[in-house]
Amino acid sequence: MIRLALLLLLALPGGQVRDVTSADGVRYRVAWEAPARHVAGTNALVFRLTTRAGRPLRATRFAVLPWMWMGRGDGHATPTEAPRETSPGVWRVPIYYVMPGEWTMAVVVARRGVRPDTVRFAPFLVHDR
Repeated sequence: MIRLALLLLLALPGGQVRDVTSADGVRYRVAWEAPARHVAGTNALVFRLTTRAGRPLRATRFAVLPWMWMGRGDGHATPTEAPRETSPGVWRVPIYYVMPGEWTMAVVVARRGVRPDTVRFAPFLVHDR
């Protein structure tokens, strides 16, 4: 039963939420909304930044850092396009997963005058189509 729950968690990164308290004390959420299932090749990541009250949080910079561990400390990233804010607080990032397997994702959120926050989403599976 525990193994099944872990497999489901690995397979479904969309819907994960991380609560953040930044260096200036602002509390906000980073929600990974899409896709629900990643596949090798092209995907569109969607993240939503909101205050704890649910209002959009504006960032001056947003970045994703995908990483696949290969063992013995080795690993690799994968190509992404520049993130684009499609509406206040909603960021879309085209990504190309070079191979299926277990990945991690770091999201960097920067706001003017505050040290950037790094939020980690790990692990999740990229499927072979």
